Amino acid sequence: MRFCLLQSKYTDENILKDHDDYPDPSRFIKDHTYEHRMIDKSDAKAQIDAAVAEDFDFYISFMWGTPEDDVAGADAVEYLESLNVPFVGIPSRMLLKSKTDLYEAARAHGHPPVPGNDANSFPVIVKAARNCASMFLTSKSICFMPEERDAEIAAIDTQLQPGRERSRARNSPLSATPPSIDNLPSDIIVQQFVQGVDYSIVIIEFGDTPIALNPTIYNYPPTDSSNPNRFLTFDIKFSPQLSEHLINRNDDPVLFDKLQKLAVEAYTVNGSIGGSWGNVDIRIQPNGEPVVIEVNPMPAIFLPPNIQFEDPVISESLPGGHRALLHILLASYFMQKNDEKDRARGIAAEYDQIAAKYDSAYLLKSTVKKVFSSLVSRLDFSGSLLDLACGTGIVGRLIREHHEHSAVDGTGNGVRSHHVGVDISPEMARACEQAGYDECLVGPMQEVLPRISGQFDHIVCYQAIHFVNMFELSLVLSRCFQLALKSVTIGVDEIPDELNTRVRELKPPASFLISTNHIREIHDFGIPRGWKLALEERHFGWTSPSVGLDVYTTVFHYERVD
Repeated sequence: MRFCLLQSKYTDENILKDHDDYPDPSRFIKDHTYEHRMIDKSDAKAQIDAAVAEDFDFYISFMWGTPEDDVAGADAVEYLESLNVPFVGIPSRMLLKSKTDLYEAARAHGHPPVPGNDANSFPVIVKAARNCASMFLTSKSICFMPEERDAEIAAIDTQLQPGRERSRARNSPLSATPPSIDNLPSDIIVQQFVQGVDYSIVIIEFGDTPIALNPTIYNYPPTDSSNPNRFLTFDIKFSPQLSEHLINRNDDPVLFDKLQKLAVEAYTVNGSIGGSWGNVDIRIQPNGEPVVIEVNPMPAIFLPPNIQFEDPVISESLPGGHRALLHILLASYFMQKNDEKDRARGIAAEYDQIAAKYDSAYLLKSTVKKVFSSLVSRLDFSGSLLDLACGTGIVGRLIREHHEHSAVDGTGNGVRSHHVGVDISPEMARACEQAGYDECLVGPMQEVLPRISGQFDHIVCYQAIHFVNMFELSLVLSRCFQLALKSVTIGVDEIPDELNTRVRELKPPASFLISTNHIREIHDFGIPRGWKLALEERHFGWTSPSVGLDVYTTVFHYERVD
């Protein structure tokens, strides 16, 4: 695809220009083309019109300015949204939000925990309500006495005046009277200062479901690491000695899971869903209790190696890395636009019609029973199973036939493994439950998978992945590796071009059955951190019942190694 990257062009006066760089997916992903278009706040509409006239396949907006900033952002994105071009990026509504919006929503909701808002309960911190990158935060921002607090309010009020002037069109008038604790401008926050350890959690939307990645912990510069009142001032945030590293779930599973759950809750309560991605800052207090500090609408990613913020999280924590991230963003965009709904309904209706006779007629044209019987005789599939595109449940039946006699609990009684299916066809799902599955979820796998929160020992998708597109494939694979505890098995059908040609010629047309050969895409996705490709085998797969062509299937079996 040909992407247009819309960037907020820095002015010479902007304090971030010497600390930041423009995000560029080409640093990580080589199989697309990318062109940058620099957008000035003063001429944003004309420059966006020019970029849209170039008719790119897709647009990624990295524009981030709030109304107070001197770079393109809220107004420019609002205009881009009005043009109805395909793009992902921070929505204008998120650029108009303030930190106060999160705190008020959290208090109204009763959760997640956020800093207290008693300005007389010291220590307190004084900060801007709508600025990024720790702007205006210094060591003086923490105040232990009323005099310090009032002096800091006056200082930040002066610093905010130029931004207020820029945002007057958004009905943010200049402060007419000197600010005080009893006359606090809406763009200044005075709240409880929370001592503790800083964590950051990246959120990626899979479809309409926010998914938390591996939390990271901030490593402060040595001069600040032992300070109980440390926090991310502007100077510390851009210090070369500041770093983040991924925490290990095995070290503290309770903390790990708490951070992920709280991050998703904060992202949701903040109204961030629909914004594609973000990250949540959380402090764990000395007593172990968490406090959500902030929800940021876009992680700092696609940056050069010398600027390390969230890129390592994507590389090491998201199965498939940056390439998968880009594809997930695209898949989610098109899923939310309902571009594939008609196709999904067509596939579901087709399989509804043949569900009753699938085992007795159509299954005979496939080698799934032979191939999977061989796999279960050589590989360990004991334990819980998530079967994607489960059909009538043949995979689960074969696994149970082989394993259930040997699965025992501490008393020596047989243990029945838990099997869950997912199928786009309600009739197939009904047949699968009748065949012994504990539960079957109905819907396209790319929509159902993100909503599943529990983990499974094994995840299988056999002879069905050809119905998802390239972008959806990355979403499915990435989520599979997130949810699987022991193994992921994907049977990839090598759909010949002639098969799609003949399907297009069917009367009546059956374009919803057009399929994709994902062999190359599976290889390009790579082997996620903590996994190994334990088996790759090619077999004769099935004969198309509609056009009579033979299809070969390659089995990819991955096993967790950490």
